[in-house]
Amino acid sequence: MQPRYLEDEGLYTGERPAVSLPNQNIMENRLLQQEQGKTWFGDDGKILALPNPVKQSCTRPPIFSVEEGKEPELETLYRKAMKTMPATQYMVGSGDPAGQFQLDVDISGLIFTHHPCFSREHVLVAKLAQLYDQHLLRRQRNLSKLLTDKLHALRNALHSILGASEMGAFHPVAQQTITEYVLEIRETRRLRDTEQERDRVLLKAIVKVWKEIKCLRDFQKYTNTPLKLCLRKEEVDQQMDEKAYEEEIQAEIAELMEEYLEEYEKKMQDYKTGLQEWKAWKSAQKSRKGKKKKKKKERSSSPGPEGEEMEEPECLEEPAKPLPPPVVDRLEVEQQVRGKAANIRRRPGEPALIPELSLTGNITPTELCPR
Repeated sequence: MQPRYLEDEGLYTGERPAVSLPNQNIMENRLLQQEQGKTWFGDDGKILALPNPVKQSCTRPPIFSVEEGKEPELETLYRKAMKTMPATQYMVGSGDPAGQFQLDVDISGLIFTHHPCFSREHVLVAKLAQLYDQHLLRRQRNLSKLLTDKLHALRNALHSILGASEMGAFHPVAQQTITEYVLEIRETRRLRDTEQERDRVLLKAIVKVWKEIKCLRDFQKYTNTPLKLCLRKEEVDQQMDEKAYEEEIQAEIAELMEEYLEEYEKKMQDYKTGLQEWKAWKSAQKSRKGKKKKKKKERSSSPGPEGEEMEEPECLEEPAKPLPPPVVDRLEVEQQVRGKAANIRRRPGEPALIPELSLTGNITPTELCPR
């Protein structure tokens, strides 16, 4: 393999820094002993190096000293101290507007979210505090309740329009309104389920971290932090809760059945169109085969050069026969809805859990900690 010199090819490579030959040989030997040491060598066989950064001429302007016999870099300049005056005053009602003011800040304590000296319990407690802050923020926004109320309002409005249409007071514009309401209900239900799932997952994460903290405290037999979590239970009316839960399940099943039936009708139309095309192709192939057999018989009955003709090219590959779409099963839809509700919602009659974080725990004194 011949070395490649970029300078001879007219490329600018710059001036390499000056390195003594013994140091260069030592470095080459060290690199060649490594597994991937050859990657440090260029096409010319030399070690890769940047151009020499040292310039022959200085780029900074020269500094001339005022006094003779003193280096200009070491020369000092004396300036008299001046009393600074604030540009703006932030004190209201002060007798001396031009006076100097001092702001005293009393820091009573610091709270670290993480620190290199944290123990495992401190890390878990900081994680629990962050999760609890997220819970308080989501509880303050209460998006699940807002979206649930919006969903009920949309359903009531849709039922009112459908009831008016059944009584004979149907307006042509109402059909467009019904379509908009149906799309809005589907989107609102999707957002409501997402928010309920996030609330459920966040509550499970808080309980899981708290259990890890308690297990760690039991294992190490001492407590480093005063953090304490209490789960307050809010009892609910079981009969009303079960009724509302079942009504929501049935309403969601009806809406999903309507949505799936619309998709089934679209797929059915596509299936019928594809089936007609497939039948037309089959009939065309059948007629072509009949013509081919007829011509073959004619050529066999009249032999000779006049009866010889060019054979027709082979037909294209047979398209696959379309399959009908599966029929929507209400039992499968109901099972799907109930399974999702069991994962993202509170079970009917189950008390609502509200976490409360406090600093009322007892820290184990140093003399009582095991050694």
